[in-house]
This record gives sequence, C-alpha cells and structure tokens, in this order.
Amino acid sequence: SESPVKRSHHTVCRHRARLDGSPSFLLFGGYSKLTGGLMNDLWSFDPEGRSWRRLRATGDAPTPRRDHCACVINSSEMVVFGGFDGTRNVNDCYTLNLQTLRWSRDRFEGDLPRPRRQHTMVQVDRDNLVVCGGFDGSVVLEDIHVLNFASLRSRPAGALFEGGRCLHTCASLGGSLLLFGGVTNEGRAENDLLLLEHLGTTGTSFLSGKARDLKTRVAELEMRLEEEAAHKEEIRIHHARYDRGGRWGAELNACSLCPFSSHRKSGTDLSLYECREKTRNKLLEGSLKASI
Repeated sequence: SESPVKRSHHTVCRHRARLDGSPSFLLFGGYSKLTGGLMNDLWSFDPEGRSWRRLRATGDAPTPRRDHCACVINSSEMVVFGGFDGTRNVNDCYTLNLQTLRWSRDRFEGDLPRPRRQHTMVQVDRDNLVVCGGFDGSVVLEDIHVLNFASLRSRPAGALFEGGRCLHTCASLGGSLLLFGGVTNEGRAENDLLLLEHLGTTGTSFLSGKARDLKTRVAELEMRLEEEAAHKEEIRIHHARYDRGGRWGAELNACSLCPFSSHRKSGTDLSLYECREKTRNKLLEGSLKASI
C-alpha cells in the first residue's frame, strides 16, 4: 500500500476522525532527500489497521515547508503556522477543515509573531493557540504570542527566559504550558522545565508572560505540604502501624488525607516508603493543579 516517503522536520498530529472515537494521525510536510527538498503533502495513519492514506485536500494550501508547527484544534481543524520554505522563514497560518479537507489561509490582525522555524504551538483553550520561541535565521527567539481564532487577532504575551528557546517541546497543562529543554541563543542545549502560567477564561484568556522554573514552583508546594500537620500525622500513623506488623488491619482507621485506604481493606502489603511517596505525590499533584 501507499505510504509517505522517508522524511524529517515534519509534523504529526493526533485526531479523532472516526465515529467510535478511535484516533488517527495526520502527517504534514517536512524534508526528504528522496524528493529533492521540501514537501506539503498530507497523510492519515490508522493505528488499528496499520495503514496510511494520502489525503487530497483542496483550497489555499501551505507552501512546502519544514520546521513548522501543526496543531489540531477542537477536533475539527488542523492549524499550520510558520516554518522554513526553502528560501526564508515564514509566519503565515493555514487551517485545514478536517471534514471537507479544504485549506484556507488565516489572516490575523494585531501584533503578529515574526517569521520563524523550530518553534512550538499549543492550544490552551477553545479559541487560543500559543506560539513560543523559535529561530528566525539569526537569533533564537524568546517571545510568546497568542493567536485567537475566534477574533482572528494576535497579541504578544510576554517572553521566555533571556536567551530564548528553539527546538524545544511544549505541552498544555491545565490551561498553562509546560516547556522542556531546547537550545538557547548561545547554542547551549538545556534540560530544564519552564511553567508558563495562564490567566483568564476561554475566549479572553492569555498568558501572563511570566516563565517560572518548575523546580521552584514544586519546591514551594513541597514546603507547604511540610507545614501541614495533618500530613505529618498521617505519616506517623502509617509508620506506627507498619512497625507493628506490616499489614493494614481492619481496626485501623483510615487517615482522611490518605488516598490509598483500599490497602487497609484488602490487607495488601504496603511499605512505609511506598505509602509516604504515593501520598506525597498525590497531594503534590493536587496542589499543583489547583495552583495553575
């Protein structure tokens, strides 16, 4: 069967295309030595049937490119932004209707992101996509822009840490963004985590532009947990019980903060370390989600 040629610098997006909700994956563009350059072809992969299918889209399609970004929004459209077209970096934006397979170019008003490649683009709510960093051919960029698809307006939303980032990864986290690694303007690869905190509600929300070291944020939450007497009391209760026999007894009252009371009922062995770490991680996860 037909399949895409070998390539790099392309994008793949997950999409629920079928009525039963099972996913497919959309591949767009990239670079291949076999074709002699850049591409703008579109493919769908069915993981259940393990088969590729080339999609013949109509309309105003993006030019062949690499190092662009693509994102499926609201399970109905795929957005392609930026990249390198073989001659220059671009900052154009195209939307593919996933039902009609028709491309259209989006023309935003406001302060547009400058042309770039090797950036990230992530959906943070129904209407907004956030573009972070990238490389403009000379400088690694540190700017953040919000593209609102309801109003077709673009606006800046602050900056990443000094030195910028390109070739990084970025994912949505409860309306905020979690950015990992990438290369700075000094050419240095990083392995840090940045938390970009999000403000507002759907349709009007935008990033505060304040990039925070995730380790610092986690440290703050851990300090708060250490100050909770109830948490310390819970650890003492489990510690004492474990020392007296190593199994949860039916007579032991479950701590109000412990999410693992099923161990008490089933009599499953649970070491002190496992209990402490699972409880700590559960509380920390809840506090982190609540804070963002």
